[in-house]
Amino acid sequence: AEDGEEAFRAMEREACRTLGRDGGLVIATGGGAVLNADNVTSLAENGTIVWLTVTADTVIARLADDTTRPLLQRDDKEAAIAELLAVRAPLYRRAAAVIVDAARDPRDVVESILAAPSFS
Repeated sequence: AEDGEEAFRAMEREACRTLGRDGGLVIATGGGAVLNADNVTSLAENGTIVWLTVTADTVIARLADDTTRPLLQRDDKEAAIAELLAVRAPLYRRAAAVIVDAARDPRDVVESILAAPSFS
């Protein structure tokens, strides 16, 4: 928050680069990690990228009272979410080896991930 998005993205790139070298990890990135192709390359090097999809309405509901996300601190949070999803969805579609609907019960989401060919 103090150093801005550019500093955050630099730290994110370094974390992806460092953690992507290892196998056997579950790395939950922020939604914007796919904005940098180097992050995708680093994470895919020794792992499988899983895209947990949700609709804009689900994001809006889940983040209704969240004030910790700088990119959503706008008067029209719904428009901000729609814009972010529109930019990020094609990038995730290209990067992900596994795509799972995450609007379901968490156990069902996990079972769907583990049932994917990448994990079987």
